[in-house]
Amino acid sequence: MTKEAIDLEDTEKFLESTDPTLTKIISNKHQVTFNGLSKDEIMRYGNDPTWVKIRWMLFIFFWAVWIGMLTFAILIVVYSPKCPYRPKLKWWQNDLIYQVDVENFSDSDSNNIGDLTGLIDRIDYFEKLGVKSIALRDNVLEDRARGVKKNYGSLETLAKLKREMEKREMFLVIDVPLEKLKTNDTETLNFWLRNYADGVRIDSHVPSAKLDKWLELAEQIHSETFKYKLIATHSNKSETENEESYLNLGADFGSTSTADLKDVNKFLSKIEDSAKSNGYTLNSYNSGRIADSIEPSLLKIYHSLVLLLKGSPLVLYGDEIALNKQNPRMKWESSGNCGFSPNKTSTLKSNCQVSVKASLAHGSGETLLKIYQELIKLRKEPSINWGKVYVNKNVTDSNVISYLRQADGFDGYLIVANVANSQPEFVDLVQRHQLRSDVAQVVFFHSNSPTNHDDFKENNTSSDALNLSKQQSS
Repeated sequence: MTKEAIDLEDTEKFLESTDPTLTKIISNKHQVTFNGLSKDEIMRYGNDPTWVKIRWMLFIFFWAVWIGMLTFAILIVVYSPKCPYRPKLKWWQNDLIYQVDVENFSDSDSNNIGDLTGLIDRIDYFEKLGVKSIALRDNVLEDRARGVKKNYGSLETLAKLKREMEKREMFLVIDVPLEKLKTNDTETLNFWLRNYADGVRIDSHVPSAKLDKWLELAEQIHSETFKYKLIATHSNKSETENEESYLNLGADFGSTSTADLKDVNKFLSKIEDSAKSNGYTLNSYNSGRIADSIEPSLLKIYHSLVLLLKGSPLVLYGDEIALNKQNPRMKWESSGNCGFSPNKTSTLKSNCQVSVKASLAHGSGETLLKIYQELIKLRKEPSINWGKVYVNKNVTDSNVISYLRQADGFDGYLIVANVANSQPEFVDLVQRHQLRSDVAQVVFFHSNSPTNHDDFKENNTSSDALNLSKQQSS
């Protein structure tokens, strides 16, 4: 610090104590001011050839970068892999439909007859199973099909069931026996679809003209309520004609026997034919039970093959615990009446060992009910939910049934099963199905042999040398 600066500082302190304005005058005297360029100076630089060239270079550079970025963004949009197509599916296209005979499902008032209240009491079971859609048998309806028989409840009970299902985002379908009614069928469907049901099933052949009228009704209700209503029936309409508007139950596996399952080419043809409609029936009230027509050792394999087909399957209550036709009442637990009724004095003439409770218990092993849960969960995958079915029927001298499910842009699923009682069989699935990869991940596996399932599941395996032991599926 110079002597002049020190003297100035002392002077300012002295003057500040006597007259602050003098200090301000002295301080301002030493402040430096800056002035901008004059107009003449600006014009001189503005017309300077060097600065003109620099400005043009910056201008061109800016627009070149901007155009380059725009071009790059367009190229990314054009050449980047597009998201695979996901169709907008209606609720019945996302799930299987579980058929319930209320009379034989669950009794709530100890009269040994199932009722709607008993069904409401068991509604949490459907969540455990993974089921979102329930179809009620038409025997609960009055003769005019406008009410509920007293043995099973009332319209108020049915409305309560509907509310409980809506809380769980479930859907209710009612079987309507229109072929037995003399009343106007459209008015009857309108009554159920507007008040108590998300859909109706007519288990008979319906002429196209009449079906069109019903579909107009369903569309009208949707336009008013924004809720899709299901019409499930049999029709001669082609697959492409209104295929998204209703459920065409074109395929029926209810009469399949062990002999049909072991006839590989015949069964593959049936699988291929089932893909022509958007719905199929595994079992019905009028046909025999699957457990009666398929031998026990092939029962799990049969369900593994059929539940993963294209379309919405209709399954019958109790198939998941191998219920038979002789004992149609649902088995809930291993008590005297299988948990069907709170009436402890009544007993069912059946073995309650294979019940829902026993099948879900820890340590119960790979039960049919647990396989059902896995298969229902697997049906949520895109390739199985809406993908196509690819079948190679040129299979000779083989006991292995296989077909491919594939949706464009998503991982495909190869369903394979050995239905023989003989020795293991090697299958070249790459050649049979023209696969692009010879390595696959096993996501579901079943075997009647003591094979260690944990070692086989969740692992990669070679598709061109898959060894399936007798009565195995994956």
